[in-house]
Amino acid sequence: MTRKNAFPLLFMLALSLTPVLTIEFPRMMAFWPQLIGLIGAAWFVFAEKKKLNFSKPYLYGALSISGLCLTSVLWSIAPSEALNHSLKISAILISGSIFFALCQSIERERLRPYYQMFPVAVIIACTLCYIELTWDMPLYRIIRGLEPGDYANPSEINRGVVCITFTLFIALAFIKNMNETRAIKALYTFGLTLSALLMFVLTDSQSSQLACIMGLFIFALFPYRYAPSYRILALLITAIIAATPFIVYYLYAALISTGQDIPWLSQGYAGNRVEIWNFVTNYALNNPIYGYGVEATRYVTDFQHAHIYHNKSTTLHPHNFSIQIWIEFGVVGVLFLGTLLFSLAKKIQIQPDQSRKYILSSSIAILSVAAMGYGAWQSWWLGEIVYIGALCTLISSQYRHSEKNISEK
Repeated sequence: MTRKNAFPLLFMLALSLTPVLTIEFPRMMAFWPQLIGLIGAAWFVFAEKKKLNFSKPYLYGALSISGLCLTSVLWSIAPSEALNHSLKISAILISGSIFFALCQSIERERLRPYYQMFPVAVIIACTLCYIELTWDMPLYRIIRGLEPGDYANPSEINRGVVCITFTLFIALAFIKNMNETRAIKALYTFGLTLSALLMFVLTDSQSSQLACIMGLFIFALFPYRYAPSYRILALLITAIIAATPFIVYYLYAALISTGQDIPWLSQGYAGNRVEIWNFVTNYALNNPIYGYGVEATRYVTDFQHAHIYHNKSTTLHPHNFSIQIWIEFGVVGVLFLGTLLFSLAKKIQIQPDQSRKYILSSSIAILSVAAMGYGAWQSWWLGEIVYIGALCTLISSQYRHSEKNISEK
């Protein structure tokens, strides 16, 4: 292996190992993309004497999100804690710009010989999840030193399953662009599909199952060549965010008494979720204009509710990004997020034709999980978004180089 080939090989290896590692160590995503970016950028700039091409849209987005969080300290119910959270969020997002720049800068012809590494790694990750869920978490037990009689909770790898789910469409993009015959590409696609199905059948992560369904729906049916469709989608999502208080009211009425009686919904703790959504939304509407500051939910100690499923008067986060926007930033946050969504939609629209479906499907999968599961500002979750966003940038960049080469011939 020559020095010239070492960098793209190790870079693809780092990208590909990520979904495998997240099975047992999902919290590493709080720093892993930034670590790849820092080490890779140092090699790229100082050893290879090449220039990084920073993404201005990403930088503007990261700085504006950081600015909103920092500004919310002024009206936060816990100012010092809000400041600490804002600084952490800013550090993760802004440092992620280096990883983005690296993914946008590396040349396609150098990476293409190693494209197969990523789908192979995702197949391995799905298979390892299947093994964990089928044989009582053997790797989890070994890593954590559990005794034979100790209980290993399968939900402990739910974060890993979610991280793997987001990589499925990226893996398909790499397969599509590999320098292989159709038969070989079909074999990779079959392996990816089969291993993912086995994982989804056994996992109790309903959010990852729904994310895959939503991503596939967009992948198959979205009118990618119709330019206004991107703005329409952004408008629809923004309208749903704006109407969240009304939607939560009807969901609470419909599911609070029956949510735990419906099998698939009960496995996702539908009753618990709608109860949390309802009392957090009610609290948010006490100050609907600008909310209570970043991460406000964790500092409210007296949420008023019926205690039907959720026995406490506190919760760390609302388990829904839209409700979290409402309680933290109110209408100001809704307008801000709507603007961000329109900017993202416009950015996706101008990407190379072949890359749009992979980028948009991954984005919708992330939004789907954000609407059902994790806190918007959890460090590992922010890192995961940075990782997937940078991979989407890499895919787009690689396709752009491909289209440019075709046009020059």
